[in-house]
Amino acid sequence: TGDIAEDLAAEMLATTLGVPFNSEADYDEKQEIFRMNGKIIETKNITSYATVKEENEWATVIALAVFIL
Repeated sequence: TGDIAEDLAAEMLATTLGVPFNSEADYDEKQEIFRMNGKIIETKNITSYATVKEENEWATVIALAVFIL
């Protein structure tokens, strides 16, 4: 799900920044960890899906994220 992807992204970023991070913590606790370390982090996820009506049909779904610094 998107929540799992957000946790993974936040954990990878925390590792890169040298900030201790527990992906099992609740959202408020994770947010407080970043605030205490002087980093403000906001995560979002984009989830796409498609449904096909008949058997042997295929669908392609593309999700895009753009980071602006």
